[in-house]
Amino acid sequence: MAIKESKVTSAKFITEKELKFGTFYEHEVEFDNGDTGFYLSKTKDQAKFVVGETVTFEHTPHDKWPKVKPVDPNFVNSLHIDKASSNVSYQNTSKDELICRQNALTSAVRSLGEGCTAQEYIARAELFKQYTFEGKTETKVEKTTDLPF
Repeated sequence: MAIKESKVTSAKFITEKELKFGTFYEHEVEFDNGDTGFYLSKTKDQAKFVVGETVTFEHTPHDKWPKVKPVDPNFVNSLHIDKASSNVSYQNTSKDELICRQNALTSAVRSLGEGCTAQEYIARAELFKQYTFEGKTETKVEKTTDLPF
């Protein structure tokens, strides 16, 4: 499965199917980069793959039944698409970093237990975050027992 961007060269209705969640309409879609695939839509006149428009889509290759699925434009903002090869890489957005930091802080508190300072929790969380984003594996964070009471 790969996320790609290409111009639609053909989009034609193939058949109607009764499936578990109701009636679906199968379309065969072709792109100018050579990809083809089948797309299931809830409407016979689908508007996700329009001939002549450049779209971002998820392509799942298969010998007999390759699949294509449109990708949400909001999701695309966090992707980098190489126009020459149609390859996509995921960019870390500030939202991603905030989620990672929140998770790292929670994990730091759980791993160190009660009785640590905020600085100790943050230092451990930073190690978890660095491991997630950069693969760094430094593990030296000391828990102090020097309590003021």
